[in-house]
Amino acid sequence: MRIFSIYKRSLNLLDRKDHRRVYLAMMAQIFGSLLDLAGVILIGVVTYVAASTINSQQQKGASFERLLNLFGLDKLSSSNLLVLLSGLAVFLFLVKSAIVPVMLRRILRFLGNRSAELSTRIAERFFKLPLTTIQRGSTQEISFALGVGVNSAIGETLGAAVVIVAEFSLLLMLSVALLLVDPIITLFTVAYFGLLAMLLQRILGTWMSKNAQTRAETEIAGRSAVQELSMSYREMFVGNHINYYVNEFSKVRQRATRAQADWQLIGYIPKYFLEGALVIGAGMLTAFEFLTKDTTTAISTLVVFMAATSRVLPSILRFQSGAAIMRASVGTTKLTFEIIEKINRIEDASARNDSSQATQGNRPEQFIPSISIAGVYFRYDLVGSKILSNVSLEIKPGATVAIVGPTGAGKSTFADLMLGVIEPDSGSVRVGGVLPQEAVQIWPGQIGFVPQVVAMRDASIRENVALGIPSDEIDDQRVWKALDAAELADYLRTTRQGLDTQIGERGIRLSGGQRQRLGLARALYMEPKLLVLDEATSSLDSETEATIASAIANLGSDITRVTIAHRLATVMHADLVVYLDNGRIMATGTFEEVRAAVPQFDKQASLLGL
Repeated sequence: MRIFSIYKRSLNLLDRKDHRRVYLAMMAQIFGSLLDLAGVILIGVVTYVAASTINSQQQKGASFERLLNLFGLDKLSSSNLLVLLSGLAVFLFLVKSAIVPVMLRRILRFLGNRSAELSTRIAERFFKLPLTTIQRGSTQEISFALGVGVNSAIGETLGAAVVIVAEFSLLLMLSVALLLVDPIITLFTVAYFGLLAMLLQRILGTWMSKNAQTRAETEIAGRSAVQELSMSYREMFVGNHINYYVNEFSKVRQRATRAQADWQLIGYIPKYFLEGALVIGAGMLTAFEFLTKDTTTAISTLVVFMAATSRVLPSILRFQSGAAIMRASVGTTKLTFEIIEKINRIEDASARNDSSQATQGNRPEQFIPSISIAGVYFRYDLVGSKILSNVSLEIKPGATVAIVGPTGAGKSTFADLMLGVIEPDSGSVRVGGVLPQEAVQIWPGQIGFVPQVVAMRDASIRENVALGIPSDEIDDQRVWKALDAAELADYLRTTRQGLDTQIGERGIRLSGGQRQRLGLARALYMEPKLLVLDEATSSLDSETEATIASAIANLGSDITRVTIAHRLATVMHADLVVYLDNGRIMATGTFEEVRAAVPQFDKQASLLGL
């Protein structure tokens, strides 16, 4: 039942049309089993005819007589019958050996394609969730779930299910056919191998599930250790702590290799176990046949049962392997199904709230870069303190707004709400008259954002500026224009590679200031009407910061700029300064008006000589 539930859970990830394809694949595999059955029966008939001819027996056994009558072969001479049946048996086995691998290849490729498509769909849905939801899992867990986990659910689990159905059908058909030859021996064989298979599954089942979980955990932990060391290399190097991560990685790899060795051992155990059981079973069967029947019937029956067993043993092994893969998928697909359930739960809740969150009125054809925030409350979890409390703010198109305040005041959270990457617990946020999430869909590229830490691809300058745009659609003129505005173009014009300059992993070949300017150029590439900067000039020297601030100010009067900054010199000339503290707006107005209203802000400005 547990394997069946795993199969149903994985199958439900596909649509109804693909369900039918999986069932057709199972039927195709069953057809291959029918060819196997026919071949085994023919081998038995050939053996009986040969034994009867050698012993010059005229009276045929009742079971084989019925088989000859069934196929209309009872009138042929023994020699012709042997040639015909032998050739037919060989033909059937060859056909089966030729077409089954081809069918299985098509099935596995189909499942592989669906696995890739499903990974893409889940990733698309997952990365549209609020940032707070995405950040609850590590990047390694998410990567594993969308890659290995989905492949295990579709490619491995459903592929194993197809094999299990085919092998079970073969075992069932062989059992029914052998009942016609010798019911007693058939019942013995079915009971004998059935009990062995159940015993194997019981012994190995729990071990397989735990082993799969361990392999999944060590895979994620190994990736995490490498990533953490890469990101904190400078700190670890100067502190002489690199060996800590090396030792952690070593422990993970030791667990991983032990788990992999156990997994390989699990794969070998059924083979050796069943081979030994086959020898014992064949010995008991031979003794029983020769003690209870005449020589010809005994030999014929033994040949039929040995031919059937030669098909049964590999079939049981494949059945056992398929069951092992499905049991193992419990561990490897756990994160994947947790993510899918999380997505479904959030999307269902979002659908129920559509009536209260729906945008009112008609959407304007052109993006109007206004922001309206009314009565917003937000906190990152149910038990945490509120990050923002009853925040309301109106930002008019073309305004230059500065969000200032002490560390931890909620400034970056405020920016995330405006961008739509998180949603308020209550209250409303509108950008251009619609929800922020809708704005980025209706007017793509009209909202630009520069974070404090800019993410970098291990690619060219061109690809990093036009991040997310296919290479053949990138406009080099717009790239240069954005780089000019970000004060990075002159540097690149002096290099031989220009826009093809490779920046390395996480931009390692650029300085901190150059990375920040590259992030600004990325935001300006689409020529946005709303630009949000979260400490975007924090890594720049004062002269470059002033130059970029001037460039941003000269972008055009129709562009709305929202800047989050600690450096007060960069916000002195803002149209509107908003002072946040403890998640609340304490004052709004011009720079001087906020100084007059907030003593702490005035003190900070005075210390800087402003």
